[in-house]
Amino acid sequence: MLAKRTSAALLAALLISGCLGELPRLDRDRRRTLESRPGVVRVSSYATGTFSWSTADIERSAASLRLARPAESLRRPVASGEVETGAGGSSSGFIVHPDGWIVTDARGPRLLSDRVAIESELRRNGARAALERHFEDEALDAALRAGTIGLAVEQLALAGTVDSVRVVDAVELANGAALAYQREAESAELASGSPSIALLRVDRRNLPSLELAAGARPKPGTRLWVVGFPAVATRGDGPLLGWESQDAELDAAFNPGEVVGSPQGSGDLALLETNAAVYEGYSGGPAIDRDHGGVIGVAIRTGGDRKKLVVSADAIVVMLASRGVTSSDRGAFQETYAQALDSAERGDWASAGEKLAAADRLFPSFPDLVRLRGEAAKHERESERVVRIAIPVGIIAALAILAILAYALLRRGSSRKPNVEIPEVRCETEAMPRGRSAETRGPSLGSFVIVSGARKGERIFLSGPLLVIGREARSSDVLFEHPKVSRLHAEIAEDVEGIALVDRGSANGTWVNGRKIDRRILKDGDIIYFGGANAVTVAFEG
Repeated sequence: MLAKRTSAALLAALLISGCLGELPRLDRDRRRTLESRPGVVRVSSYATGTFSWSTADIERSAASLRLARPAESLRRPVASGEVETGAGGSSSGFIVHPDGWIVTDARGPRLLSDRVAIESELRRNGARAALERHFEDEALDAALRAGTIGLAVEQLALAGTVDSVRVVDAVELANGAALAYQREAESAELASGSPSIALLRVDRRNLPSLELAAGARPKPGTRLWVVGFPAVATRGDGPLLGWESQDAELDAAFNPGEVVGSPQGSGDLALLETNAAVYEGYSGGPAIDRDHGGVIGVAIRTGGDRKKLVVSADAIVVMLASRGVTSSDRGAFQETYAQALDSAERGDWASAGEKLAAADRLFPSFPDLVRLRGEAAKHERESERVVRIAIPVGIIAALAILAILAYALLRRGSSRKPNVEIPEVRCETEAMPRGRSAETRGPSLGSFVIVSGARKGERIFLSGPLLVIGREARSSDVLFEHPKVSRLHAEIAEDVEGIALVDRGSANGTWVNGRKIDRRILKDGDIIYFGGANAVTVAFEG
């Protein structure tokens, strides 16, 4: 009976929404991300090859590790083999003019200058991968602390061989096209060792471009996004070498944050500090004003996870002017795409669909555009159905009551959580990004209640906008000292859609309600396992 009532109520809800419901409109935050993403690029400069070794090679290298219990440290028997190896990496950048002008971090990956240097790096990275194949992580960590791993890597690197070398030096556009580039200019440094930015040029016209923010430099508290292509992580303990992220999707990520502190320096290269995450691979990407749109600067990753800077947009204007380029120029794609997004914001999906089709011809195969065209077609069909169907007001009113009942039943059904007993809270703590205090805490991200282990019953209040979760005290805002939790395990952050939990390539995974996740918008009552069910278990309270 309940199923029949629910089905009837659902049918009623569909009829009402189909006949009288207002079509959805594109919201402002999503519009900001959609208009920015096509202009963000990945700057790749790397080489790959195959590293091979003999049984004798790996045995000599293993002896140099001086492990306390060699037999217990092996993943697999010592033997000959081969692995993929690489050198170099990738950073982010963005197009500032439709005629192929691109800005990036001047200190981003550059291809090693000669064949000998390339082969040396290929050998070292191949030797590291070979040792990781044969030995457990704990054994290699112990060798690192003992200072013996360096000799083992060098011995194996010299003894092994490298072949099938392939070199890549290109800018990858958001639609997957890879283009050769020229380095045209570089900004001056504020001081020795401080960041600088570079101006690149590709031989392509009418590209998507990002506009620079108008007005004065942003002040502390200005909300922003840092946009780029993150490097995924290996063994949960740090980023993969950049060449290993070559097959990652070209889907730029948006990290929220704000400007903190006053601008440093003066002139054309003022620096702004931000608390937004700038992970490996993001450096060189744009920092975008979240409230007003436009690029306010270039995100730069410096000597540590905690120091994130933005080179102000003034430096971009100066570099473009030195080449006779005006930063305010817009190409045909950007004009057409902006018109499509304007129509979507108004809920005029028929017009949006036409403009998106025209934009697709100018910049084909861009994933966001393809997805948005599908949405426009769907909403246009819904609009046509509204015109065709009319239902008496009395029936609509009666069915609306059933729709409310169906909604309540669905809410009750969808709120079931895993069978985990939530303990009584016995103490409360707070986690916030370093540099914050109780007076300057960020937005609330909810809280965790620990449901297992020695800290069972502890509630951790989470203050954003972004917190790093891991087992290493110096780099984690939320610390879980469990061997199955990776050093850099996950992060929780304010997102356009809600509170997002993102796994950072942890060794043992992040699980929500029994499912392994890469990224998940959290709901109140979700049960989260960091490192698996037998590691750290928490309940999320929104």
